[in-house]
Amino acid sequence: MRFRALAAAIAVVAITTAIYMWTPLGRGGAGVDGPVGNTGVLTAAHCHGLDGYMHRWDSVTSHNMCCVVGHEGGSGDFEFHQVSTTTVNRIYISWSSTMAITSVQHNAGIDKDDWVCIWARKSQTAVCVQITNPDTTFTSNTTGITAGRIVRTKPVGTVTGDSGSPWYTTNRAWGIHRGTYNNGDAGFSRAYLAEDVLGVTIDIS
Repeated sequence: MRFRALAAAIAVVAITTAIYMWTPLGRGGAGVDGPVGNTGVLTAAHCHGLDGYMHRWDSVTSHNMCCVVGHEGGSGDFEFHQVSTTTVNRIYISWSSTMAITSVQHNAGIDKDDWVCIWARKSQTAVCVQITNPDTTFTSNTTGITAGRIVRTKPVGTVTGDSGSPWYTTNRAWGIHRGTYNNGDAGFSRAYLAEDVLGVTIDIS
């Protein structure tokens, strides 16, 4: 999944595209795609201190990333980093399988009891669960910041380090993993709000 940045909205980074796939070091983050020099990594904004990413969790090759633009607040929890290499517009849905993204789930289609899936890279969790609350808040134990517009689901068994992983259904991007509530429920930020807030558009071609 690629994101084309709107120059007025992201003045601090010279990027044109982004996707959901490669993994920031030590996190289960989403990645980005585009021409060399115009790529980046999309992850959760509370994942502070990220300065590199790798293609596979067990890879020995990493790439630098910089120039953060992000949001942790009323619209969710997401962050964009510019990188200097080319990625692909697919997401991992298991350790060895990927899936193309051809659409983005918008607000009108996010409802209680909908089924949605996550592939969490750190814990290697691949599970589909139902939404329990389509529009709620989530206060981070790490930052103390309350993020709004969070989609809450039944428990998925993720761990610290899975933040930023993609939520999806078949060929459709839904969101970016924020974390786990105290009772075990999961929460994710909405992918379409990453477009609106960070000034990027998702390329589904």
